[in-house]
Amino acid sequence: MSTKAIAKKSLWPFGIISVFILLALFDIYVVTKALKTNTGTVTENPYQESLIYEEKITHKNAATKAGLTFDAKYENSTLTSEISGLKETATMVLNLKLIRPDNPSLDRKLEIYSDNGSFKYELPGLKHGLWMIEANLSNTLDENENYFFEAKEFFN
Repeated sequence: MSTKAIAKKSLWPFGIISVFILLALFDIYVVTKALKTNTGTVTENPYQESLIYEEKITHKNAATKAGLTFDAKYENSTLTSEISGLKETATMVLNLKLIRPDNPSLDRKLEIYSDNGSFKYELPGLKHGLWMIEANLSNTLDENENYFFEAKEFFN
């Protein structure tokens, strides 16, 4: 009497192949989800924005090289910006951008003219708190003379 040994087949190959199939299906799902949700556009005009940023850096370095310093104060509904180190008394224009980090609806843009480096502007109703200030100073007679300043101020 001969008995044949009944061989049991192992499930290991089936398990390994199943894992690779599930991995491929998951990869397909992730790729299709990424392609549907990502528009690929971070900014509309990246080249122009990079030129503006480079210009700010150039003007900021020019202000540092010229030894200019910027200070802003807000008291009695008057915003006072002082730029010390100005050598000329030509009419200068200061373009201020007041940015409220927690509430963009409060952001303001101002244009102030001065002959002596002190720029004052009546600004009633400015909310108390932290403000980021971007200031661009330019000479009205010499278009090549531009300076850029950044500051964080807490106005009471």
